[in-house]
Amino acid sequence: MTSTNTLRLDDVYLPEFILRRSANAWWMRDGKLLLLIAGFKMGYSIKTSCELAGISLDQYHYFLKLHPDFSYVKQRCKDFIGIRIHEALYKAIESGDLPTLRWYAEKRLDEFKG
Repeated sequence: MTSTNTLRLDDVYLPEFILRRSANAWWMRDGKLLLLIAGFKMGYSIKTSCELAGISLDQYHYFLKLHPDFSYVKQRCKDFIGIRIHEALYKAIESGDLPTLRWYAEKRLDEFKG
């Protein structure tokens, strides 16, 4: 029988995540899973995120095999970058940051493209 823990990710963008225990489970110690997630949130590749967490690609793939629903967490991490960019753009526009306003208008508004 496999026991589980719930990992509460203190992040409004990420769901709670059920962790399965396993012998020598790297994800249960040293904050390695949180480092892996941090790498994904920064837009790093799987390889780079694994290096940041101090795990091998084989360890990552074993983790995915035991936790197939982690793909949702990984996708949310990818989405997180876009959310943060939109938040930063909104704040810049709200504060009247003219270079950002000009850049946004030229890139996103047809009447200013040119």
